[in-house]
Formats: sequence, C-alpha cells, structure tokens
Amino acid sequence: MCTNLSCSLVRFAYIKNIYRQIFRQQANRHLVNVLTGSPSEVRLYAFARDGVHYSLAVNIHEDPKTFVRFILGASSDKPEFVGFDQSIYWKNGERFIELSDAKTGVTTTYRLVNTEPVFDQRAIRGRGTCCWLVDVDGVLFVLKDAWRSRKRDAEWQFLEEVDGLDGVGQMKAFQDDIAHISTLRGLPKPLPAHLRKVFRDRTMSRMLLVCHGRSIEAFRSRRQLLHAYRDAIRGHQNLWNADILHRDISVNNILLGSDPLKENNCGLIIDLDLSINIKRKKSLYAIDFKTGTRAFQSMNVLHSYNPTPTRQCKTHDYMDDLESFFYVLCWIACGF
Repeated sequence: MCTNLSCSLVRFAYIKNIYRQIFRQQANRHLVNVLTGSPSEVRLYAFARDGVHYSLAVNIHEDPKTFVRFILGASSDKPEFVGFDQSIYWKNGERFIELSDAKTGVTTTYRLVNTEPVFDQRAIRGRGTCCWLVDVDGVLFVLKDAWRSRKRDAEWQFLEEVDGLDGVGQMKAFQDDIAHISTLRGLPKPLPAHLRKVFRDRTMSRMLLVCHGRSIEAFRSRRQLLHAYRDAIRGHQNLWNADILHRDISVNNILLGSDPLKENNCGLIIDLDLSINIKRKKSLYAIDFKTGTRAFQSMNVLHSYNPTPTRQCKTHDYMDDLESFFYVLCWIACGF
C-alpha cells in the first residue's frame, strides 16, 4: 500500500507521460490542461514549455462554481482556449501553416508536404523545437518553431548575420514573438516580484529555412562523409570569424549538403539556438554543462558539472566545439 506522497508522485509521472505524448502527437499545441480528481477534490494541471503549473486542490462540494469553471475551460470548443496554434490548420484535406514576415509584414500560407513534423523535441519543458517541411513553388523549405528564453538572443538574429556564409544553414524569413508563456498562463504584466524569482518566460519564433540534406549519418560513401565533415568544420570557422560560437555541435546538427557538387557546402552546420556572440562579456558565455548535446560535449564542458580547486574549467570556446566535432567522427566510425 503506497503512502499519499508516493501515490501522488506515481500519479503525476503517469500524467506527465500522457501529456508528453499529447505534445508529440499534436505538434501545433502550445498548452495542455488536465484535471485530476477524487470524490471530493479536483486539481487543474497546465503543461507548457516552461513545465507544469497546478492549482490548489478545490473541494467540489464546497466550491462547485470553480469546479464547473475548470470543466468549461478544459472542454472549450474554441481551439485557442485549449492551447492550439491557429496558424496551423487543415483545409480541403491538406494541412497549411502561416508565417508573417517580420520585415515585410506580409503573411504567407505554406502547404505542408507531410502532415506531421519532420522533427519534434520529446521533452515538455524547453525549446520544444518542431520542424515542418513545406513546399514553395516546387522547392522544399523547413519551417522551424522554437520556444526560447526571453533573455536569450534569437536564432534568427544569428542567421541574419551569417547570410551567405559557406557551411552554415541559411534562413529566408522569420516571425518572432508569436506566443508567450506568460500570456498563455494569463500572468500579469509586469510580473510581481515573487513571480520573477521563480518564473522564466519563453517566446515562440518561426523561421523559414533552406532545406538541406539529411544528417551526416546518412552519408553514402567515405568520400562524401569526409567532404561533408570538412565543410562543416569550415562552416564553424566561418561562424567564429563572424564572432559567433555554435556550442552545440552534434551528429544531428551537421547536415549533408543538398547539392554534393556545390563547393564548400558538401556539409553544413545548423541549429544556432545555443550560439553566442563572442564579443560579449565573459559572464554571458561562461561554461555550462547544460549547454550542448551530452554525448558530444568536451571534457571541459562535462567537468563544469562538478568543478574542483584542482580542476578549474575554462571558458567555452572554439576548442570545445572542435572536440565535439572529433566525437561526432568517433560516433560515426564506431557506428558504421
């Protein structure tokens, strides 16, 4: 027989797994509400990209009005009230997505090639990256949705700076501030002092990206692999020369070029979500073991988890990224 605490933890883990699946199956979902109850009490959980918030337990006999409000809110027939993104929709059996260009203000509707995303992040809390494949006059592009911390520079800012650089993924248009976690949760503006200490707001952006090849793991020959690997490292150097440090080199962030004959673009690096401008103050890019993909992090980054007086960590720089490139090659060599 379990205690009240253990039962609550098991119940919450069960709920969390269910709603992780909801986010995966409904990639156009920003917020998911769920009610848990007993014969006497009910509690509302609200999952979003900042995690989960939940209400105090409400006695359904002593406070039936709040209970009815919970039911009406969770079962609303208005999609935006239950957390759906209205810019992604079905029409005549096909699925479409809209992007309002931040520079021109023109809203363009794109037809999805696949009704499901080609990539989506499994975790509930975090960037919640979701990529859709779209068709533009017979040419394929990728629309990338991501939630970033409002204190972090947007990926589109870096992509504007690297326009035309070899070995780096390219962007055609973007839309920023599509939605905010604070707005979804109905939090006041400005946030009260007690909320600023515990709440970290996130904002959603959407980018139209050039569609390149698959991950470098999809290489078809040793020559193609080495050419792609070489050009991806060149792309990283081009970023560094533009005062940008990538910080998340991994096997999934190195793509094969769409045109294997295109010089200097046999391979490219993508995903500048965690990039930084190296001209900023040192405190803004101090080393952090939470930055990057665990399997490919440098020893220096890994040691930042538990630094000691005899093992001080250096600032994250291009050498850490080059070590990550080496681990990518090791990963491929061992796997193939």
